Amino acid sequence: MTHLALFALMLAQQYTNCTASVTTTATGTVMTTTCPSTVIAPLKITTPVSVPGGTMGQLYSQDLSKLFNPTGGVAPYTYSAATLPPGLTLSSAGILSGTRTSAAAMNFTVTITDSEASH
Repeated sequence: MTHLALFALMLAQQYTNCTASVTTTATGTVMTTTCPSTVIAPLKITTPVSVPGGTMGQLYSQDLSKLFNPTGGVAPYTYSAATLPPGLTLSSAGILSGTRTSAAAMNFTVTITDSEASH
């Protein structure tokens, strides 16, 4: 495989929906690449002042996708959080739910990632 063919292969693997080909003719070697010209807006979110509070010992459910209202990027979006109030979980779809086991106010960070891994 020539260096140009290796480069074409790497290019096609690096960029989504791109194709690359190498053609050798009597006059030389030509590499052709085709990539879509779609421009994707960056991922943006609207951050609320705070997530609505819950009551200790009672079932809680909040759809964070409606609070943060992500736009741009490439849907679907996934949600994650490293540390949440005790008793709560966050689904990858953005549903914060569970039964709080502590009345203490807690700060936590939610990361929203689009399907192209922008956040």
